[in-house]
Amino acid sequence: MTKKITLVTLLILISSCVLIFYLTENRSFCPSENELVKNKKIIPIQYSVPIEEALSFYPELNDIHIKFEVIENGIPFVSRPTIFSTLFRSAKNRRYLILIAKKSIPLFDSALMHTMPRNAQVGVIGHELAHTSDFINRNTLRMLRVAVGNLSSEYLDEFEQQTDIRTIDHGLGCNLLAWSSWIRTHINLDSSPKIKSIMEDLDKTERYLKPTSIVRIMKEKGYTQCEDSMYYQ
Repeated sequence: MTKKITLVTLLILISSCVLIFYLTENRSFCPSENELVKNKKIIPIQYSVPIEEALSFYPELNDIHIKFEVIENGIPFVSRPTIFSTLFRSAKNRRYLILIAKKSIPLFDSALMHTMPRNAQVGVIGHELAHTSDFINRNTLRMLRVAVGNLSSEYLDEFEQQTDIRTIDHGLGCNLLAWSSWIRTHINLDSSPKIKSIMEDLDKTERYLKPTSIVRIMKEKGYTQCEDSMYYQ
């Protein structure tokens, strides 16, 4: 009798969690008055121009549900599928989030969307969409591999480098260059010795490609080189 009660309780708990995830996902994908809906995308109006420009380079995402959500505080940019859709939907039927923070720690002020020039905005959105383009080809187990891999610095270095290369291969190399150049010339490394050390270590491993590496890869792949005037427009 006790075992039956325990099983029923467990089933109720699991069902409740599934229902909560489902309702949360549906609620988060309801557009507000400050958002527009276009081709299964929910886009904040203030960033519609750079987002739609970046999306035009990813035809494989045309039928994918993506919400670009502006949040008050956090990491400047985050890309991920929703929890419910990861567990209960196929990769191409998942719902994906790209979070854009209004505020972050002072070190990342220049990495916030509203501080960047337009070309850099397109570049960073292109980078986040490159993550989504990767995720639509990963089943649940492979997505779990990404989650576990985030605990490893070596994995993250390779993961983000490949994402940058994927961005270049989608035709956004010059925009990625604009973003990389902007961040490296505007970030305040002197705000904290500890932060400066961390950022220098990340630059040594080149988690995100340096401008010189972006130019080199574009040249090796035969892509059109960028005009200097693009970098900060």
